[in-house]
Amino acid sequence: GGELSSLGMEGAAARTGRILAITKYEVIDEIGHGGMATVYRAHDKRLGRDVALKVIHPHLRDSLEVKHRFFVEAQAVAKLRHPNIVEVFDVSAEDEKEQYLVVELVRGDTLRKVLRERGALPPEVAAAIALELLAALEHAHGAGVVHRDVKPENVMLERRPDGVAVKLMDFG
Repeated sequence: GGELSSLGMEGAAARTGRILAITKYEVIDEIGHGGMATVYRAHDKRLGRDVALKVIHPHLRDSLEVKHRFFVEAQAVAKLRHPNIVEVFDVSAEDEKEQYLVVELVRGDTLRKVLRERGALPPEVAAAIALELLAALEHAHGAGVVHRDVKPENVMLERRPDGVAVKLMDFG
C-alpha cells in the first residue's frame, strides 16, 4: 500500500514483496523473467519515458562473474545502433545494491510466444523475420559482438502502423 507507493514501488515489486532500490526508475510491473534476471516495465523519471528494466536475481547479484558478464553485455550492446537490436540506455554502477540494465521497451511478444499461439509461420513470414535477424547479427558481428544465444525467446515482434518490427535482445 501506501508505504510502498511512497517509494515508487507499485506493481509487481509490491506484489512480490521485493523492494527494488533503484531511485532513477519507477517500477510499473513485471513483464518477464529468466534464469539470470527479472524484467520490469519501468518509468525513467528523468527522461519521462517507459523502459525495460532488467534486474539480476538477488541470489546472483553478489557473484563477481555474473556482475562482470552483465556489465560486459551492457558495454557491448550499448555500442550497437541498429533498428533490429534492442537499444541499451543505462546500466547500474558496480557498487549499487541492485545490478540492472535499462533497455528500450519493446511493446509486443516474443517469437516463442507467437509460435506457441499460432504454430508454424508461413514460409514468407519466417523468411522476412530471418532476414531482419541476419541484418542485426551482421551489424553486431561487424562491431565485434557475438550474440551466442539466438532463440525465439530472444526475438521480439512489435506491431507498428507500418508493419512488424523485429528486435533481437538479450546478448548475455
